Amino acid sequence: MQVNDPMLSSKISRPRPVEEVFRQERVGCLSRTEPAIGFPETPLTEVLRRLRGDSGGCVIIVEPAVAPPDPSSNRLPERNSWKPVGILTERDYLDKIAGKPPRPGATAAAYMTPHPRTISADESLDAAIQLMTQGGYRHLPLVDRDGGLAGVLSVRDIIFYLAELFPTDVMNLPPRLHQRACSRREGE
Repeated sequence: MQVNDPMLSSKISRPRPVEEVFRQERVGCLSRTEPAIGFPETPLTEVLRRLRGDSGGCVIIVEPAVAPPDPSSNRLPERNSWKPVGILTERDYLDKIAGKPPRPGATAAAYMTPHPRTISADESLDAAIQLMTQGGYRHLPLVDRDGGLAGVLSVRDIIFYLAELFPTDVMNLPPRLHQRACSRREGE
């Protein structure tokens, strides 16, 4: 539709190009799931139970970023008082644990990927996609300004976000017959 009236054309909303969305959207707004957490000393069986639950495909292994909680309290501190020190993903499970008997008394520390790449919750979606693509990551822990856990961003979160933002475009995409899947493994 061609609009020649400048007053009318300024009132017609134009769709935002995907590149603009990638640069402007902050990843902290995209995290759809509360991250499942564990500690380095958490028994592996408990971490796997959390992984099988509603974890979003990973368990973030954390240590206190502030003073440890009062042992007499039944409440855990807020999530942003935890510092990510590792991650255990579904891929870690398949590569390191599945089909093998875990060592007796094994803990998360023995199987987690230590020192996971993190990204600020204030960073752009564009930066997160670049980091995920370059690193082969499907999950990125989100951190606040102090390095405390603020959430987790997954490829699934990004796909859902784009499908919600551009529903007609996503639903009407023709299949690409010669498209090849990425052959790199997560974290490689």
